[in-house]
Amino acid sequence: MTGTGIVGGTVLRDGTPVLRDVTLQAESWIAFMLRFDAVNYDRDNSGFVFAAVTPRVIVSSHFLSSERIYLQYSRYFYGDKMVLAGLWPWNQPLVAGSDVLQQGPYAGKKPDENIVKLQADIAF
Repeated sequence: MTGTGIVGGTVLRDGTPVLRDVTLQAESWIAFMLRFDAVNYDRDNSGFVFAAVTPRVIVSSHFLSSERIYLQYSRYFYGDKMVLAGLWPWNQPLVAGSDVLQQGPYAGKKPDENIVKLQADIAF
């Protein structure tokens, strides 16, 4: 592998380093990334949590316009209380405005667990 490198992104949470993502630049034109995110809205109630694992492939052209194409897949894991238009125990929306934006036949149901994203960018 020519020009290989591994880069880890860290954040400090309560003074403790936490590994959130790792990127492997396998060749000058291709890289692989793996990311983990976890959100806990209420530490006293395990139902208000969700997490995501996201692998990504990045293809770069290195021509004059530096095109990059990203293909990523995210797998979400939800606690029992994480639903569309979800409410706190005191009947307030989990997320401000979600009771308006997420109304309808899907309110109260789990959000999608499997997400695929295709993205491209060009820099001049």
